[in-house]
Amino acid sequence: VKNTGYDISLGWQDNIGDVKYGINFNFADFKNEITSLGGLDQLPPGNTINRLGEEIGAIYGLKEEGLYQESDFTGGVLNAGLPVPSFGAIQAGDIKYVDLNDDGVINNEDRTVIGSALSTKNWGFDFFVEYKGFDLSASVIGVGGRDVVLQSDIGYSFFNAGKIQRWQTDYWTPENTDASLPRLTALSAHHNWRVNETWMHDASYVRVRNITLGYKLHSSVLDKVNLSNARLYISGQNLFTFDNMPDGIDPLVSNFNQGHFYPISKVFTLGVNVGF
Repeated sequence: VKNTGYDISLGWQDNIGDVKYGINFNFADFKNEITSLGGLDQLPPGNTINRLGEEIGAIYGLKEEGLYQESDFTGGVLNAGLPVPSFGAIQAGDIKYVDLNDDGVINNEDRTVIGSALSTKNWGFDFFVEYKGFDLSASVIGVGGRDVVLQSDIGYSFFNAGKIQRWQTDYWTPENTDASLPRLTALSAHHNWRVNETWMHDASYVRVRNITLGYKLHSSVLDKVNLSNARLYISGQNLFTFDNMPDGIDPLVSNFNQGHFYPISKVFTLGVNVGF
């Protein structure tokens, strides 16, 4: 395996009158590539694949080109000239997979690398400012390059006759043919639920990891209570996350997750630091 990339780190601290401030920024980007598999071109694939020239554990599945429409069928039979899926009976509203090898049949041979399971871009930004006893600091992080496939209860609308979430309501019907998701299917297995681009999400995100506001008591106050220093502060962690994931699903969720995860919690802290 070969990893190539770069990282940048910049920082600055200064004073402007009574104001002291500082900023730090870092950015890293890398490319992961498999260079040898002991004489093999690839290892047996599953939902991911290890193949020469690709990254470790690349997401392996079917590409899609929209949904089948009623006009794709005549008398309930797929129109001649369209690739025939080998996964089972299809109808309008099902996912239309790409016949990648152009053999007229949609099967596992049409799978390809459709996404990355690696966070290849990472950056962070921190700053602080102090003024006459007050201090304010913040930390922001960002991650890019990673994709996440959601499955089962967390991914498929009405899976196994179960629930449907608000972000899953744009499903195909004869009145909603431009839907982003296939027709509802109240089953526990269906060819729409093969690993494909429909259920893959961009897991890039920006997160405000911490904001802290503090105040150091003046020496005139400290002398009265026999303290050498004291600082009051309020802090918040994981306050905001900006991402492209469905509502309620954190971008750090594991790949091929079926609903077994806990959301990231916001944490607020009010405290005091004292010295005698």
